[in-house]
Amino acid sequence: MDTMETVLGIDIGGTTTAFGFVDREGKVLAEAAIATEGTKPARTLVPRLAARIREVGAGLPGTTLKGIGVQFQANNIFNTPYVVTQTVDNITTLKEYHEFGSQYLIGVTYRY
Repeated sequence: MDTMETVLGIDIGGTTTAFGFVDREGKVLAEAAIATEGTKPARTLVPRLAARIREVGAGLPGTTLKGIGVQFQANNIFNTPYVVTQTVDNITTLKEYHEFGSQYLIGVTYRY
């Protein structure tokens, strides 16, 4: 029996962590979400997420997981303010100031 190849996409947000299983054509086969509980340590998210992924994935018989992609946003990695200045005619002015620093969108992909 042939199996359908799938990938798992995970989006870790500050409020909700969403995930879905997708086939080669980009069709979403199953999707779900859990509360991220961002005020708790990250290590508490992983077992809850893994359990929910196993539960949803069990409903996809005849599929083979071929890869995983994870994306999340990281704020203020360097713990410094994010400052944008503008210089016009040798005069530098403050254009933007964000006390909480830079925001980064980080993605990791693993292919089996």
